Amino acid sequence: YLFSSCNKAVVSTQSTGKLLKQSKKRDYYKILGVPRNADKSQINKAYRKLAREFHPDKFTDEADKAEAEKKFIDIAAAKEVLTDEEKRQKFDNGEDPLDPESEQGRNFHQNFHGFPFG
Repeated sequence: YLFSSCNKAVVSTQSTGKLLKQSKKRDYYKILGVPRNADKSQINKAYRKLAREFHPDKFTDEADKAEAEKKFIDIAAAKEVLTDEEKRQKFDNGEDPLDPESEQGRNFHQNFHGFPFG
């Protein structure tokens, strides 16, 4: 009984950690305004609509142009992740495939098999 309670606590903690991690990063589904089960055509349609709306060339005011540029970059990133099956799977599992910090850490651990010294 005690063991199963501990397992539940560990699973709960892992789930909470995953949710916290997801809450701190960009939500690509929210950026494009598509549901989590959206197919590629829905994602591309949303991308095209938002890309036209927030294209930096449409803005003359420098402040508006800078804000539109930021949104445009997020929109392009969302499309990149959600239309690529591998990246989308990583994102759905709580990892941001475009975050250089998480990439660096994962690659380091994957490539580090032990000390090179005898």
